Amino acid sequence: MTTMSKTVQRAVVGEGLGAGLLALGIQEFNPSKGDLEFALRHAWKAWPYAPVFPQVRADVSRDDLVGIINDSPGQRSGPQQIRWTRSWPFRIESSWGWTPDDVGEHTQELYGVGLAGWVQLASPFAEGLGLLD
Repeated sequence: MTTMSKTVQRAVVGEGLGAGLLALGIQEFNPSKGDLEFALRHAWKAWPYAPVFPQVRADVSRDDLVGIINDSPGQRSGPQQIRWTRSWPFRIESSWGWTPDDVGEHTQELYGVGLAGWVQLASPFAEGLGLLD
């Protein structure tokens, strides 16, 4: 695995969470900011890969998710596999023909978190927002 700056950690989590949501069939949602942050805190707390991204915060004192979403189009140089729209409703889009599986293979190789790991984060996040039955 590679050492990651805070910017890279945020970009990877944004893309990975987006890939996990796309794998679950979720492309768009429109939660309140509070619901969004609460859902991430709940999911992040139980996610076994959270220690891989120690500079990403998901707690009451500071939650990085809205910043991750808003900044995701500009956080990494080069092509981005997954992008989020910057406003409500949030929309997740695949770039450059990347599929969630492609993103999972890429992040597995570089950071040790594959698509199954991102789905493991995305599922309770989506459940917390009422997006899954």
